[in-house]
Amino acid sequence: MDRKAEIGKHAALLFVCFFVFAPFYIMLVVSMKSDAQFAQQPWSLTFPLQWFNYAKAWHSVSPYIANSLIIASVVTAGGLFCASLAAFAFARYTFPGRQLLFFIIIALMMIPGVLNLIPAFVLVSKLRLLNTRWAVILPGIAGSQAMAIYILRTFFTGIPTDLFDAARIDGAGVWGCYRNVAVPMSKPIIGTLAIMIFVGQWNNYLWPLITLFDNHKKTITIGLAYLTGQHSTDWGPLMAGYVLASLPLIVIFLFSMKTFIRGLATGAIKM
Repeated sequence: MDRKAEIGKHAALLFVCFFVFAPFYIMLVVSMKSDAQFAQQPWSLTFPLQWFNYAKAWHSVSPYIANSLIIASVVTAGGLFCASLAAFAFARYTFPGRQLLFFIIIALMMIPGVLNLIPAFVLVSKLRLLNTRWAVILPGIAGSQAMAIYILRTFFTGIPTDLFDAARIDGAGVWGCYRNVAVPMSKPIIGTLAIMIFVGQWNNYLWPLITLFDNHKKTITIGLAYLTGQHSTDWGPLMAGYVLASLPLIVIFLFSMKTFIRGLATGAIKM
């Protein structure tokens, strides 16, 4: 009976994996076809492979990829730095209104992002940041704070107090305890949050669309939309563009996969 149950579980997982990976397979196959090959055999690999599609797609999407890399990297670094400092203060220090302020931050997680769209646009407009990368970076950093503070605060609370006491005996101050104890002990969850924030910012479409006007400042999500309109029937370069846009995320996850899994396994959200 147990063997049949295991076979059923594996069959169900294979069934789900098929529908997860099938679109990626189709994207890769179509990216190496000409229009004639796609019309004759749309779903199977055909020869010769049209590698020129990638050169054509790279010429179109490379500026957008560079913009997204800059914006997503700055948002990730800035968001984690600010959130870790705030979470450390909430976890290790007592000050008036600490619990109320923390509950307010948690409440922000329950507000749909679309409700902040108009107020955030008005604020960015009055700060004269429209059509600059800061119009995306600063709201991105602010938008990542609630979840990151909540998770990091819970993790910092779980670090043994004896480690901080030992650091203070060695002469470490507030900054020393944060830099030499809290951050090194929290690398797995910080890495997990870094991936989540980076991917979320990389896939952000609506906010860059309404705040960035110049074509050379737009991000990859908008660039892919332009590529779809430009190559609506040229399927090879279109799919090649999507493959190129996916590569940075794949590379980041491959290099940080162990950290990501370890951060999930260590109990990122503990009550």
